[in-house]
Amino acid sequence: MIKKLIASDVVTVFEGTKIQEVARIMDEKSIGMVVITEPYSEGKPVGVITDRDIVVKAVKNNVDCSTQAVDTIMSRSLVMVSETTQIEDSIKIMEENHIRRLLVLDDLGKVKGIVSLDDLVALLGNEINRLGNLCRNQVGTAGRHRPHDFTRMA
Repeated sequence: MIKKLIASDVVTVFEGTKIQEVARIMDEKSIGMVVITEPYSEGKPVGVITDRDIVVKAVKNNVDCSTQAVDTIMSRSLVMVSETTQIEDSIKIMEENHIRRLLVLDDLGKVKGIVSLDDLVALLGNEINRLGNLCRNQVGTAGRHRPHDFTRMA
């Protein structure tokens, strides 16, 4: 399940927060996406803003980031999954929607975390490493296993 991968330190801001403030938060916390919530919505997401949104929708168009609010450039069409979504299904959803990050919601519709493409790549890399170790550990006797030289295959 996707639940084991979520980064639970989700940063949220309310609609109306200035773009410049969100950019400062992103820089300070070294993150690429902030979730936008409505005041009094108990943490239910209404949009997201990414570092790319700030560059492409605001900076490129000479938007005054010190006076304009995030809700003027945020993405309102959210792609979300539940904590019980399978990893394979999450990958498919990201692929179909051409996105790098998925919001993960709890049963009440509140943001529980975010899963990024980088999180999935790291997980799959670890799994491939485990398979390699399994292969190496199952070698019975010397001479039965031929070391692979993948550099000569290219």
